[in-house]
Amino acid sequence: MTNNPLNFKKAYTNEELKDILSLAPTKLNLEMLAQKYSRSVNALKEIYRWANYTREKLEKKKRWNKFTQQIKRICAEIGLMKLP
Repeated sequence: MTNNPLNFKKAYTNEELKDILSLAPTKLNLEMLAQKYSRSVNALKEIYRWANYTREKLEKKKRWNKFTQQIKRICAEIGLMKLP
């Protein structure tokens, strides 16, 4: 038996991503969000990491996909950064 969170490998909604990305990635916020959305802290850290990567870097790492595009779109919607 594994210790995976309840929502392990499930898609994030736009509202969840807006909530996550609207907060600073502090230890306290990550722990609160992990509990709130039944996700791992490491999964949340990846969202913040991918949000800061350029499209070119994501493509190079073979991470330019539906999920990272959703993250970039949400970042643009909430004014964090422009879409590269």
